[in-house]
Order: sequence, then C-alpha cells, then structure tokens
Amino acid sequence: MTAHRTLSLDEARRVWRSRQRLDGGSRDLAAVVSAVGWVPVPVVATPLLALRARGAITLRAELDAALFTQRTLELTPGPRGMLWLVPTEEAPWARAFAVADHATREGRLSAACGLTSGDLRGARDALRAALETPVEPGRLRERLPSSALRPLGEAGRRAGCDTLAGMVLRGMWAGGEVTREPVEPRVDRAPCRYLLDPRPRVVPAAAEAVDVVAPRWIAAHGPTTLKSFSLAFGIATGRAAQAVRGAKLERVHVEGLHGEFLAPAGFEVPAPGAEPTVDFLPFRDPLVDANPTLAGLCPSSLVKDLRLRDLGYRPLVLVDGAVVASWSYAPDDTVRVAWPLDHDVSLEPRVREAAASLARFIASEAPSPTLHTTALPRRIPALYGALGADL
Repeated sequence: MTAHRTLSLDEARRVWRSRQRLDGGSRDLAAVVSAVGWVPVPVVATPLLALRARGAITLRAELDAALFTQRTLELTPGPRGMLWLVPTEEAPWARAFAVADHATREGRLSAACGLTSGDLRGARDALRAALETPVEPGRLRERLPSSALRPLGEAGRRAGCDTLAGMVLRGMWAGGEVTREPVEPRVDRAPCRYLLDPRPRVVPAAAEAVDVVAPRWIAAHGPTTLKSFSLAFGIATGRAAQAVRGAKLERVHVEGLHGEFLAPAGFEVPAPGAEPTVDFLPFRDPLVDANPTLAGLCPSSLVKDLRLRDLGYRPLVLVDGAVVASWSYAPDDTVRVAWPLDHDVSLEPRVREAAASLARFIASEAPSPTLHTTALPRRIPALYGALGADL
C-alpha cells in the first residue's frame, strides 16, 4: 500500500458520492450495481429508489426487464443472510456467503433435531420432484410427502425453518438450485412461485469469494475502513486485512474522523460543483449500508434521531454528500422532509424541488413503498429472503 494521503471531510464526501455513482452518467444497470458494491434488498422499494437516485432508471419497467427479460441482474441471497440485487455474472460470489451461512444453520439444526444425511437427501429429492413444474409457495406443501414436512420444533422456528423441507429448500435456494420469481414479471408483484433454476450454478467457496469481493467493495466505498468491510460481510477484521493484502490500495486520513481509511490507489477527488447536489436515498441504500455509524456523513448528534429502532436508518436526504434531513412518503402522495431543528433554510427550495420529483416517481413506479412511508412497520416484512419459511 502507498503512503497516507489526507482528505478534508468535504473532499471525502465528494469521493464517496462519486464512488457510489450518485453523480449519474450511466444507464447500464449491471455496471452501476457492480460499481456500488451490490444493492441490499430489505424491501422492493430500496433497489428501485437506489437506482433512481443514481440516474440509472426513470421507470420501474427498466429494472423488471434487467431481472426477468435480459437476465443481467438477479435477486440473490448473499452476505449477512440478506437478499441482494447483483449482476448475474457476480451472483456466484454473493451466493458463496449465503451457502456458508446456510451450512452453519443446517449443521446446527441437524445436530439439534437428530437429522441424518439420508433425511436431508430424501427431502431434497422430494423437493426436486415437487418442483418439476413451477408452484406457488402455498401449494408446494401439498406436493410433498409427510416425511419431508417433519417439524423441527423450537430450534427450527428460531432459525426460520419450521420443517425439514423448509430448511432444505432454503439451502437449495442459497446454492442457486431453486429460484423464486413473481408470477407476473414485475419486481413489486405477488404472488410468487418456486421453480428449479435451469441455469447451471457453480458457487465458489466463501474464502475465495472474500478475496475476490474485498478490493471491489473497497473500490465502491473507499475511503473506508477494514472494520466496515468486515461488518458488511460478517467476517473477522483479521480475515478482512488478509483479503486486501496485495491489492492496489492507498491509506487515507480523513480530517475529523478516527482511524485509517483505505481507497483504490490513485483515486481522484472530484472538484466541487457549481451548485449543491441533492440526493434522496432509500432505506438501506448501499452508501448507508456500508457505513453503519454514518461517520463522516452526519453529525453524531443527529444519528440517534435518524434510526428506525433496530431496523436501520430512515431514508435520508444528502446535500453535497452530507446528511441534512430524513424523508418519508405521505398518504397525500407527497414526500415529506423532516429537517432537524437547526438547519440551513437556504437549502429548502432545492430540496423541495427534488422531493416533488421523487414523489412523482413513487406515485407512478413504486406505490406504497414499505419502510419509506410515514406509517412504519415494527419489523422488516418477509421478502424473498424468507424462502422456505412457509413450509
């Protein structure tokens, strides 16, 4: 690694914004999703609004086409037990983390419930036979023998796998053997159906995936810390350090922030723009997901007010890369901005203009965006990540 380089906080924010493609410039969805280090999908609205914030889409149908027609993007299980929007060619690297996570879960449940390799193999064979034709989740149970529906008791309920078939189905999904898609090719539509995925899948080992993903993730989020990378992928900091060893990285000091930051060697700092930039980011946007403390993005005095209990942070408004407010979509089809008591009122006209544009997009392309409205649930609703929980 090269020697330290010092950035002001304003410079660091311009780099973060540029690295996260919030300056726009590309309509290649796979390239944008790859460049930002993949997009978390806690709810369907997140990838729609994250891609819109980056100027990559203006219509929901563009994301639908990439997912279900062109197949250049996938909704894929990945790090931290979450669902991710990833380029199809990068999906095996994301799945490697899901496979490793499921192997741990399966081993724990097998020991707790006295399951044998024959039990697992029998359930998998039963599921493959049941999925010879696509089936909606509620009807899959009807196609399975009672042996596959063996209950796993309290240990299974805690792990989100009530039955043997539910646990095995989850593993088949993690490895890409089974997929779940909306019956209608729209990312925001129910019902869904399970089907055997006809595409061949080769999932690498998680250890290999960490080494491949590490420099790409730091390129997407740098300047960032090894701790942030380790949290993003649920690995030890020492393993994170090993993964970036030999990568062409640069040590960076950011004024006002503690710790050593890393960024791709020779990275450029964008010049200040003539006008302030305004970004409306969704719940769990990639920029926010990679920075769980909002360090450098937001004064520490505001962080507590921006949290949604244990779910994460509210959808955020950034001006020139700094958090200035949160936002929510109201029942009257407007986007409401919640300013802190002490804020720069000169920013309000530009933010109101951007809020009105976002409101029009949500009304036509992402109606009822869960976790982005004024009425918030107590928990993140089940999405594709709950696959197998209904068996």
